[in-house]
Amino acid sequence: MDKIRGIISETDYIEFSREFEKERRELEEIVAHGEQELIDIEAKMQIGDNHAEILEQYRHLDKLTCEAMEVLIDRVVVHKRNQGEKSPKIEIYWNF
Repeated sequence: MDKIRGIISETDYIEFSREFEKERRELEEIVAHGEQELIDIEAKMQIGDNHAEILEQYRHLDKLTCEAMEVLIDRVVVHKRNQGEKSPKIEIYWNF
């Protein structure tokens, strides 16, 4: 509008237009990045909710069943027993 009225020159108008487009693209990238972060956070929250449900389901076990082991444990690593030790080191990797 100001260009039509002669308030700013053609050169200034073109420069302002370029700067505006550059800033608009940058802001769109920031928004897109923020939206992706939000999606990632919501996915992590959903996973956390699922873990909470699983833990609640198996919270009061009287004995460890095969089903519970399959749900709760990813893998168990039994290391070589070091000389002089009664038992080897055992690592349990949970599914969460």
